[in-house]
Amino acid sequence: MLSNTGKEPAGMLDIQSTCRNFCFYLLPAFSLQAFSSAVEALRLANEVLGRDVYSWQVISDDGQPAASSCGLMVCADSSLLFEREKARRSISPPAVVVGDRNAPSPHKQLDAWLRECWNRRGSLVGIGSGTIVLARAGLAEGRRCAVHWEQFPMFSERYPSVLAAQTAFERDGQLHTCAGGDAPFDMFLGMVDQHHGTTAVNRICEKAIACRTRAAGDRQRLPLHSRVQLNHQAVIKVIEQMEANLTEPLLLDDLVGSAGLSRRQIEQLFRRELGCSPSRYYLDLR
Repeated sequence: MLSNTGKEPAGMLDIQSTCRNFCFYLLPAFSLQAFSSAVEALRLANEVLGRDVYSWQVISDDGQPAASSCGLMVCADSSLLFEREKARRSISPPAVVVGDRNAPSPHKQLDAWLRECWNRRGSLVGIGSGTIVLARAGLAEGRRCAVHWEQFPMFSERYPSVLAAQTAFERDGQLHTCAGGDAPFDMFLGMVDQHHGTTAVNRICEKAIACRTRAAGDRQRLPLHSRVQLNHQAVIKVIEQMEANLTEPLLLDDLVGSAGLSRRQIEQLFRRELGCSPSRYYLDLR
């Protein structure tokens, strides 16, 4: 059972709390990698500091075990209905919505709970498609949010008032968002750094064999030259422009201008390096 209720009183995400509690709501087919990355950051913080500075509980829709995208089940401590009732009587701890890369189904009760938590000045965290839920509930308007690159075109079109970014994670006030994968580890270490300092974070990284941590706003994907075996910088520049303009595509002449070569030269390079025209590559990418 991946849960830790802790022994110290739970509090909000603030510097004065003795033990900060997090409520992890697991969407159907949530990412086990993303969930465990977040929890391990908190568990290791407790370990290196020698006391329970963080606790967590798992929430599913009906209080029953939740199935991850890989099929493994995670036991829940509570149901959504129970947490909504409890939130009306006490201060809400930070709610963490954990998803995957699939767009979540509509859920009025979940949206209402998140708005109730927000109205009580609670922090909210979106992981993977959990960020879509926060946007759907109207809690991310005008705020910078990290969105997975695969979800980015759909998200940008559906929620134009949200400042979506293809970064590992973002923090905008009391709203924390990350793209999923192992990015939650970095995001939660950022919270640990804020609460307990860099020394604690360094000790956690040593235990986790993590050679580096990303900061808010760091790149989400590997550099293009690491993902695609290319031999010409002009092609890399054009593709980077394509990836940065998926929802509102640029004209090929505008893309070529960034590379400093003629359209014909770029077309020849694409066919030699990638076996297709720039227009076909852009269309497939989108």
